Amino acid sequence: AAYAMLRLGKLTGREAFLNAAQETLEMGLGVMEQSPTAAGQMLLAADLAIGPTQELVFVGAIDQDVRDALYVRFLPRTVRICRAK
Repeated sequence: AAYAMLRLGKLTGREAFLNAAQETLEMGLGVMEQSPTAAGQMLLAADLAIGPTQELVFVGAIDQDVRDALYVRFLPRTVRICRAK
């Protein structure tokens, strides 16, 4: 949930999402410290929160091959979104 809230917060600029993500990460701090293998998604969210991040926004018609290329590999600290006009 923290990862999704961070992405939404970064894309929309809404502090409420970023604050909720921060609170979630703070609540999970003990798990991340004591058993990091059990908190993979939360660690990814913490990494995204620490930054730096980049936001990639593609607007307009995008070829399916280009869209596939954007999502074929994991890019940490990168928020990607595509929107057709």
